[in-house]
Amino acid sequence: MLDTGSDPRPFSYPFKWETDTVLSDGGTVAIRPIKSGDAPRIEAMHSRLSPETIYFRFFTPLPRLSEAMLSRFVNVDYIDRMALVALLGDDIIAVARYDRLPGHSTAEVAFLVDDAHQGRGLATIMLEFLVEAAKEAGIHTFIADTLPENSRMLRVFRDAGFKDTRSFQDGVIRVRFEINPTLQSVKRMQAREQRAVARSIARILAPRSIAVVGASRDPYSVGNVIFRNILESSFAGPVYPVNTSTTYVSSVKAYSCISEIPDEIDLAIVVIPASEIRSFISEAADKQVGGLVIISSGFSDTDEEGALAEREIIRAARRNGMRVVGPASMGVANTDPAVSLNATVAPFGIEPGRAALISHSGALGLAIVEEARRRGIGLSSFVSSGNRADVSGNDLLHYWELDPNTDVILLYLETFGNPRTFARVARRVARNKPIIAVKARKYTAGKTPSARNLSEKTPSEGQALSPSGKIVKSISVDIAVDALMKYTGVIRVDSLEQLFELGHGMVAQPLPRGRRVAILSNRGGPAPLAQDACENGGLVMAKLTSTSKEALSALISNKRISNPIELGPEVDPSTYGKVLEVLLNDENVDSVLVLYVPTITGRMTGKSNLREASFFSNGRGTTELPAITAAKGVAAAISKAAQQENSSQPKPVLANFLALPGIEVELRRHPREIPSFDFPEMAATVLSRMADHSAWKSQDDGEVPEFNEVDADGAALIIRNSLDKSRVQMEDGQPGGPATAWIVGQEGLQLLEKYGITAKDHVEVIGYLSFEVATQFEVSIVHDRLFGPILSMGVAGELSEYLDSKAYATLPLYTSDIEPFIDSIPAIGLIKGSSKRMAHDLTSIYDLIARLGSLIDDHYAISNLEATLVSTPTGAYIKDVEILVNDWSPMASALTRSLN
Repeated sequence: MLDTGSDPRPFSYPFKWETDTVLSDGGTVAIRPIKSGDAPRIEAMHSRLSPETIYFRFFTPLPRLSEAMLSRFVNVDYIDRMALVALLGDDIIAVARYDRLPGHSTAEVAFLVDDAHQGRGLATIMLEFLVEAAKEAGIHTFIADTLPENSRMLRVFRDAGFKDTRSFQDGVIRVRFEINPTLQSVKRMQAREQRAVARSIARILAPRSIAVVGASRDPYSVGNVIFRNILESSFAGPVYPVNTSTTYVSSVKAYSCISEIPDEIDLAIVVIPASEIRSFISEAADKQVGGLVIISSGFSDTDEEGALAEREIIRAARRNGMRVVGPASMGVANTDPAVSLNATVAPFGIEPGRAALISHSGALGLAIVEEARRRGIGLSSFVSSGNRADVSGNDLLHYWELDPNTDVILLYLETFGNPRTFARVARRVARNKPIIAVKARKYTAGKTPSARNLSEKTPSEGQALSPSGKIVKSISVDIAVDALMKYTGVIRVDSLEQLFELGHGMVAQPLPRGRRVAILSNRGGPAPLAQDACENGGLVMAKLTSTSKEALSALISNKRISNPIELGPEVDPSTYGKVLEVLLNDENVDSVLVLYVPTITGRMTGKSNLREASFFSNGRGTTELPAITAAKGVAAAISKAAQQENSSQPKPVLANFLALPGIEVELRRHPREIPSFDFPEMAATVLSRMADHSAWKSQDDGEVPEFNEVDADGAALIIRNSLDKSRVQMEDGQPGGPATAWIVGQEGLQLLEKYGITAKDHVEVIGYLSFEVATQFEVSIVHDRLFGPILSMGVAGELSEYLDSKAYATLPLYTSDIEPFIDSIPAIGLIKGSSKRMAHDLTSIYDLIARLGSLIDDHYAISNLEATLVSTPTGAYIKDVEILVNDWSPMASALTRSLN
């Protein structure tokens, strides 16, 4: 409990608003509510302010704050009066506050930023956080009085994207705006987040100078390997070894501590014992280092004590402006020629390319990099995230989205840091750059904090029941991950092999415009396998135009032209290229799969396989096998044809050369490489996944539905009254823990009606076959604390025995998501197949689900919702609703740029 000065009411300090955040220049600060003990820090900040800044804030010269003013500034009730402070190190460098006008839902806001930190976006980010706190306190409108010459502050309000009105009186501009988010304010907020986080990652992946702290002369030490790798990668800036016991490392002058380095340091690679890192953070803060990559282990990868130490060093680093990769990282790399950085422990170089890669596993990450190199997949950048104590895949997505050297993003994930942020960011990024992810431990027995699976039918020990006796639903990790991936357009694969195969295809070739594929082969054997795999993946065999058939007839004598196209075992390599050109010019073809099987004659005496028999002696020297020569000719011909130099929309070409060495070189001779796969089925599978992603991208993303007629305040009142009753009961009984309450019966229906959701307490049944008239669906929404709200829907009643399957989706649903989600439920297909007279109004189902999503999105207090949705020919409505609410709110962790 805080010392609240003369106010007799005890106020609870709102810990949930404590967070670290990223500023517009990529630096970090801590933000938290003000405390009464902050008076000396506020006074110190005021003493550093310029006369102009003081005048802009107080409209009068004020060299010192009076005791009364200082006391009022630092003592707030966190509801009607709220103040947030930003801290860099131990110093407060900014303050943002609101004061509610007595008896109104309007509050006056004011900001004060230390002169040395103006222009870093502090006022803007603190406005974002202050808005969320005010909304929770029931405040709807902000007003601010600003001097006309204070252009910086006026720009903050303008750039925020809220619809404000301005008036001028007595020499002061009054700005007034509703704090409910608008489409414009959300877009601007997310754009600021993207730029800020990307800049914070650039400090790590594109540094101008590096210090290797713990660089060693021992050639087998990690510090030495990393230092030599940086040197050998021809890093574009200076690199400084830091070692307390030697003066040179690899012939480079060493420094005993980072403070001795005469130049600025953007990035420090830390390879010292875990016990020394806490004190090093202080040295790095004094040096104003931009970012850290901590290679050292011994933190959360070891035990709970290590986890506590890890949290302390991350908090210290962020509070002093630094982002951190690791601990227990294997390093980072960036092959951009302007950077040319290999700061990893890899015993090999990093091949440059167009794919970015993050690996949660350190040792496995290096194996992944080596496998990418072996397969010819070059990397634009690589991050081994280690313990993921700070920098996560979400942060890297922001950076890679803006990176011109990255075309495809590859993720090896073991856990999700903040799935809510991932859902928001990945969906946007995937529209421009494919994201392919392996999520480890797919079938783990562990669950999210809710603990149990949606599919469970009977309660277990500790499982909660609703007032009607139903099991309170929760969500399994794998269902949540699948729903999240589908929502974001991220392509989930089941193995590292699939990650590489699909990544190779997407890096090398464009996405197909449709699902029509042509298969070109010299033998009939692999073609049926490829065709089956294509059709199983949703591709269709292209019907060639008459023009293409005529052209092919001239190239392939005495052959019946059909798709797949078989050229014969002795086909000339140039014919392969000419046929491919015809197929690529066919308007009915979206992609081509090229198969080639070698024709081997004679015996491979003394050779165990074709690779060993690639060359043989003919008595006059060593000669390549004719089969290999022919295969290379085919590869060269199709590689040239696949370039499609004159096409504005090139089509993808994938290949399968069975058991042939040396072909990759020919397939990579031109800029648009043709990826070759070991088996025809894999090539077909990759092509089908590329077509799936192309179809997802081509859909209009839509937007989150907004409904003007909803009564959000009325809904909030019902929820608040229910929780207040629960708190009274808790005080009468055994208090402890957050308040929870069930909203059921008429009160539950009234809550839904606040959002325009038709709600009834009976089911319409007309005629003998009730399915044709009234179909019931079970609708569940589980607000998981990790993954956010997950919606599930499936047929209810007797039909569930025959159609026992559900559709899952994360919320909020975009307009483009709603219809595909509903249509994926099997019973919907039956409804659509009903007679015209009995056809159901599916648009009412779409509208109802959209409104449920809006209700959940607006009211985080709703943790579970169970309802029966009834569909009839005249519309859809909800019955039997049960809603579980609590006073837990994840708003602080869901804030843009919050690093919690």
